[in-house]
Parts: sequence; C-alpha cells; structure tokens
Amino acid sequence: MRNMKFARDSRPVWAAAATALALTVLFGNGWFVTWLTAAVGELAIPGAIGLPGAVPGLRLWPLGETDWWHTASETIAAAGFIAIVWWRMARAHTPDGISRPFLTGWSTAVVALVCADVWRVVAQSFTQDLGLGGYFGYLVAAVIYGTVWAIATGWLIGLAAMIAARTATETPPPTDEPGDPESEEPTDTTTAPRAGVTDSPP
Repeated sequence: MRNMKFARDSRPVWAAAATALALTVLFGNGWFVTWLTAAVGELAIPGAIGLPGAVPGLRLWPLGETDWWHTASETIAAAGFIAIVWWRMARAHTPDGISRPFLTGWSTAVVALVCADVWRVVAQSFTQDLGLGGYFGYLVAAVIYGTVWAIATGWLIGLAAMIAARTATETPPPTDEPGDPESEEPTDTTTAPRAGVTDSPP
C-alpha cells in the first residue's frame, strides 16, 4: 500500500518530465521548427547570430544543414533538460506531495533550460573561434534567451504538474487487501477463561 501511495503522489514528477520530453521532441521536429520560424520570423534572429535555439530538440539525425556535432550536442542538451526537470521535481516531492506544483514546475523549467543553453554554448565554442569576451557574451545572451524561452514554454510543465497533483489528491487511496502485512492488525491470541473453570488444581 505504501508503494502504491508513493506512486500516486509522484505523478507530478513524471508528468513534468513527460512534458519536458514532449517539448524536446516537438522542437526536434523539422516541420514544426520550419513552421514556427516562418510564422514568427523574429525567432530566426538569435540563430542567425549563433545563439542556441529555443528548447533543445531531441532528434536522431541532423536537421537541415547542421552537422552531426550539432545534432549530438542538441541531443545531450535535450536529455539534460529532461533529467534536470525530473531531478528538481523529485527533490521537491515530499510525503505530503509537492507544494505549489505549478510554480515549482515552471521555475524548474527555467533552471533546466538555462542549464541546457549553457551547455549548448560550451559545445558550440568548440566549433567557433571565439575570444574570451565573445565567449562570455554568448554565454550571457544564452542565459537571457533561455530564460525568456523557459518563461514562454515552462508554464506547460507547471500546468502538467498541477493537473497531476490534483489528480493524485482526488484519487482515493487503495483499500487494504487481505494478506497485506501492513493492513493486518495484531490479534489477541489469549483466550478468556470460561465461567466456572479455574486454573487451580483440584
């Protein structure tokens, strides 16, 4: 029963991680990225000056004119983004659940995406001849850009965590099943003496 309760209470953790996974798969889709860039042309400006894209895309092959190094670094960033979301949500989980799951999920997305963008800049620095000033400039810009994108998309992770938390609280706990050692109460095996019967010898 205790394991079932923990699995029910940890739904916000897995819901947040699953939403992070869905975002990386979505932004790893070439058709979606092309449509989004065409719909909002300003989104192409950061990429044109060498900044990391929006949410790191999880993909198995290069997109467009990108090479395998870029694809591998994006995949690592996407995996790190998902892992940090799961790790921070798991740390926020207590026996009483997660306090303010929406804000917790949203702030977790900000931290995870900023960390992913820092890695993307570091990986990109191996393929570009950046000076010290240029490197730190890209790093600061990536942190700011990642924060903006995390605020714009991280609410989805917070929303998923909040819905999962409410579902967990509304789900009734499982009833104790026969044979469950935790549900069995100790019984008194002593037998009360019958009326008129004593233990003293005749």
